[in-house]
Amino acid sequence: MKGPADDPSFTGNRNFRRNAFNIVLGMIGQLCLTILPMYIVLWLRLPLLITAVLLLVIILILKRTWWDRLSEY
Repeated sequence: MKGPADDPSFTGNRNFRRNAFNIVLGMIGQLCLTILPMYIVLWLRLPLLITAVLLLVIILILKRTWWDRLSEY
């Protein structure tokens, strides 16, 4: 069975730090999406506002660091 060392066209992940950063942001964003409806139902205004703003910031960062660069992969 051949592995990456046997394939001359194999290249390592040159964007590991950015990919790891995007994964962490995506996980935090998923947690925000999970808790957001609970704050809406319980009508906790300050936590709802903080979560919505945090989610918006995460979405904007992921747009620039992940979505806009999908064509590079």
